[in-house]
Amino acid sequence: MTASRELADLEPSLVQDSTMADEGERVLAWTRINMPLLRRLHAQFEADQPLVGRRIGMCLHVEAKTAVLVQVPRAGDRDQRQPHQAPL
Repeated sequence: MTASRELADLEPSLVQDSTMADEGERVLAWTRINMPLLRRLHAQFEADQPLVGRRIGMCLHVEAKTAVLVQVPRAGDRDQRQPHQAPL
């Protein structure tokens, strides 16, 4: 099964108010700027690609800090699938 096929099989995202996307991106941008450790890890993973051919799993309560954290392994070129997330 290809990655695009697997993504197509996932349930659609249930977003209550899509007009809040810009504000969410501003929060993530602020978090990226103010979390230098994650910024350095992201750059290192992007350069070294330590996760090529590996699969990892994460189950986290997602807030701005954890959303930015999830982007770090993505920079390491690993196979990422985000499960359906239940509303809080």
